[in-house]
Amino acid sequence: MVYEVDKLPQSIDIGYTGENDFRTVEIDMSPWVAKIPNGQPVLMHTRPGESVPYSVDITYADNIITWEVSSTDLGVFEGTGLLQVWFGVTGAKVGLSAVVTTIIHGSLALSGESAPSPTIRGLSVSIEMLAVGSEPVATVSIDSNGNTHLHFGIPYGTQSEGGGSGGGESGEVDGLTEDAKLALLQLASKVAYIDSGGASYYTDLYDAFYGDAPVPSSISAVFTPGSRTFEPGASVNELKPYLVVTVTYSDGTTAVVSNYTLTGSLAIGTNTITVNYGGQSTTFSVSIAAQVPSGYTQLVYINSGDGYADTGLVESEVARAEYQVSVSVVRYTKGNHILSATNTFFPYLSGSNANGDYSQIRAKLKGNETVGTGSSSYTWSTNTIYTLEGYVGEDNDVYLDGNKKFSLPAGNSVSNSSTYLLFATQVAPSDGGYRFHGRLYYMKIYSITGNLLRNYIPCTNGSNVAGLYDTVTQTFLSSATNDQFIAGPAV
Repeated sequence: MVYEVDKLPQSIDIGYTGENDFRTVEIDMSPWVAKIPNGQPVLMHTRPGESVPYSVDITYADNIITWEVSSTDLGVFEGTGLLQVWFGVTGAKVGLSAVVTTIIHGSLALSGESAPSPTIRGLSVSIEMLAVGSEPVATVSIDSNGNTHLHFGIPYGTQSEGGGSGGGESGEVDGLTEDAKLALLQLASKVAYIDSGGASYYTDLYDAFYGDAPVPSSISAVFTPGSRTFEPGASVNELKPYLVVTVTYSDGTTAVVSNYTLTGSLAIGTNTITVNYGGQSTTFSVSIAAQVPSGYTQLVYINSGDGYADTGLVESEVARAEYQVSVSVVRYTKGNHILSATNTFFPYLSGSNANGDYSQIRAKLKGNETVGTGSSSYTWSTNTIYTLEGYVGEDNDVYLDGNKKFSLPAGNSVSNSSTYLLFATQVAPSDGGYRFHGRLYYMKIYSITGNLLRNYIPCTNGSNVAGLYDTVTQTFLSSATNDQFIAGPAV
């Protein structure tokens, strides 16, 4: 997946502990290259439970950052980290991207918590102190008697007085700093990936470091969302920035931790979310209010049927629209218009012929149109949910499910009098061949200054008429024809 540097998502899932060079993250720097032609990128990352960022190993070619996520990047703890792009010329102009949350999942073999495992017989470990700035190394070898030997080279920490080799007993690693221990565990994760049985190397080392340490005896969670609201169906991980989890250990000490996991789901009403850490759990509540006022019933979606409606927004004031739809009837040539005026058609899915070719994504932004060839090709399916997004302005970009499909050059000026229709186009409002037939799950429309103009929520009103409630103007939009919208299931 390629992300655009100035339109990064709030979070990126980068994999599971123990993976190595399995997942790739690509970031397109083109929007910034024009501003800093000689700029070079640096990708900074902070792993779960750490506070100091490090520079990720990347390649940079054709204005694209490519990050092959390594086991070192994933570390040994599940949870969330932070990612930021730095771009510029040393001593001159520098640009910084938004900070992105990275999501790392735990695995059965590798986790940040001690777990019972078979003892490795004949295991020996040697530790070599490397100069600061050196690359960590890890090698594994098995001698003729079947004994396994691990050798670690680490660029920081101190070696114990008792020597750096032996059978993994805690007395031989007591002299290591916490940073050194973490480095060893990360290297052991890498060995676990390349060598069968390596998972036990990791757990043996963990036991050697922390086997006698206090263990979690209870945890507590304080959730403080402030004015932040959450939508039904959102990921529980979106709650983490507003949650403080404190662990109490068996010796009475406490600590705030971040490498916990959350289970549960978010729906309208009061939701119970479970926090898990170190074999302990606790719960907290999250209340989600309906997005429509009393007397209305919020729906998962509305079906357009043969209806359409007028948003009342003119072309000159709209710069961006985002909506989630599924198409039930394939239109060829004319398309399935979702949000269209006279000179501007926001993205829609179309078939190119009557033989079942659904590979077109069409858009007309400020007088320019593309028919979905090249980078805009996408084989879509009926009755499948897609998120479409279009921008009008300097960048006439079209996105599908968060991925940019194509861009259009700046076009002609648009009419101030033509309004946007929902499920039809002002080119021919009464022509059913242009009409969208399918489901709408939500729609947001923004102004040229970034203000939210419409936030449409599917619902039925007190008369059981299906339509869209706009939380911005606090008005209800129903079909403008005798063919009414069809209600989907209640949320």
